[in-house]
Amino acid sequence: MEKTVYSDKYVVVKQLSRKNKPPYTIVKFRPSFVVVAVTRNGKIILVKKYREPLGREILELPAGLKENGGKRPTELARHSLLEKTGYSAKTWVSLGQFSMEPSIVATKPFIFLALDASKKPQLHLATGNGINYGEYSWKEIEELIRKKQLTDSFSIAAIYAAKSYLKL
Repeated sequence: MEKTVYSDKYVVVKQLSRKNKPPYTIVKFRPSFVVVAVTRNGKIILVKKYREPLGREILELPAGLKENGGKRPTELARHSLLEKTGYSAKTWVSLGQFSMEPSIVATKPFIFLALDASKKPQLHLATGNGINYGEYSWKEIEELIRKKQLTDSFSIAAIYAAKSYLKL
């Protein structure tokens, strides 16, 4: 038997009753996506964003959640990249979905590769969103991972999926 023990606009937590076994908890997040945006000069765009659970800012790829109904994940990813960083990209490639903590999390985020990303001139980003961005080379990205300055597993998995797709 399955029952919802918590639900809000971002997450649903369900508990499964199992015969002769302890209950099992499953977490379902609203569908999400992450964007590996590569600029014309081969750099990757990272954002720095304050994350409440960690109590600090972290580096991560541009990402977002899919609203109920409406746009497809690709359209949302395009809009999110533009809104959060001011960049748009000519070529978009879906790199599929991947599991995050599949022992308890049922959601599989979408990964998108955005190629030939460039800054849109005179675009005013949404103010007050607490997001800063920067461009990093593949070598700099790997150094950030090595030095544990880029620790978001969502971003790291997407970066390596993009790297594999690009055969780097």
